[in-house]
Amino acid sequence: MALTTNIVNKNELRVAQLNAFKIAADALTSAFGPYASTTAIRHGETEKNHYGSTTYTKDGHTILKSIIMTRPIEMTVMEDLIRVTRETVKKVGDGTTSAVILSYLIYKGLYDASASGIPESVLVQDIKSIGKRVIDEIDKNKHECTPIHIFEIAMIATNGNVEVSNAIKQIYEKH
Repeated sequence: MALTTNIVNKNELRVAQLNAFKIAADALTSAFGPYASTTAIRHGETEKNHYGSTTYTKDGHTILKSIIMTRPIEMTVMEDLIRVTRETVKKVGDGTTSAVILSYLIYKGLYDASASGIPESVLVQDIKSIGKRVIDEIDKNKHECTPIHIFEIAMIATNGNVEVSNAIKQIYEKH
C-alpha cells in the first residue's frame, strides 16, 4: 500500500510554483500591452445556455480567473495572483497583465538564483533593497498628472481611439 502525504519537499514546491506562474504568464502574454489580442474564454454549459458561451477579453484579471488549476500548490499560486490582480484593479485600474508577467519573471529569477546556490535570505534582502531604490526613484521623478497625461494614457488603453481619449480627457478637465 502506497503512503500519501500533504508534505512536499522544498524543491518540488518551488517547481510547482514556478510552473503555475509560467502557465499564468503564458496565458496573459497575448493580452499584454496596448496592441494586444483578445483572449477567447470558453464557458461550459449552463441551465440557460446548453451550448456554453465564449467571452472575449484583454483584461488580465478576467483571463486569470478563468484558468483552472487542479493541483493544490498551483491552485494556491493562482489564488494569490488573482488577489494581486484584484488589488491592482482597485488601486490602479489597469496593469493586471503586467503584474502577473512581472511576478513570473521575478519568481523565475529568484528560482534560478536559488538553484545556483545563492541563499534565499540574501535574495530576499536584495529584493527589499531594490524595492526601496525603485520607490525612491519613482518618488524623485513623480509629477502632477495633467489632462495631456490622461489623454496619452487613454490613447494606450483604447488602442488609439482619439474620440474616446478626448472624451476621457475632457471629463478629467471638467472634474
